[in-house]
Amino acid sequence: MEQKIRLCGEKIEKLSNELQSKMDRIIETLKPEASSKIEEKIRLSDEKTEKLSKEHREKLDSIQSKLIEIKRIKNTLTEWTVEKFLDMRKELLDRQKDLEKTNLEMVEKLRLSDEKIEELSKKFDSIQTKLDELEKTLQPEVSLEIVENKDSA
Repeated sequence: MEQKIRLCGEKIEKLSNELQSKMDRIIETLKPEASSKIEEKIRLSDEKTEKLSKEHREKLDSIQSKLIEIKRIKNTLTEWTVEKFLDMRKELLDRQKDLEKTNLEMVEKLRLSDEKIEELSKKFDSIQTKLDELEKTLQPEVSLEIVENKDSA
């Protein structure tokens, strides 16, 4: 037990010496010269922090401006694509209208051609009928002439 007490006493002594040493360093640090060194280190640290912060801000601003530019380009491309699509659509609609107009013109020409064919067919039938009548009328006369020509020969 005495040995435990003696060991505890030694440990307490050791801790006391360590505390005293740390206190001496704190007091040394708090002296005016040491204090000014600490202040200088703090000031330099603040300057470095401010410089890094400024650089960080500049980089962030640069990145943001690049992002804005990318968005602007993307929007411009999107607008350009939409405009091109609309132009192509208009062109296709114009072509479709032209084709419809051409088709209507062709249908009209076909209708007029059909009417002319019908009209010519009627004229042909009329002429054919007249020729048939003329042939019937002329056939007895031709037969009579042939008979007369045979008789005179």
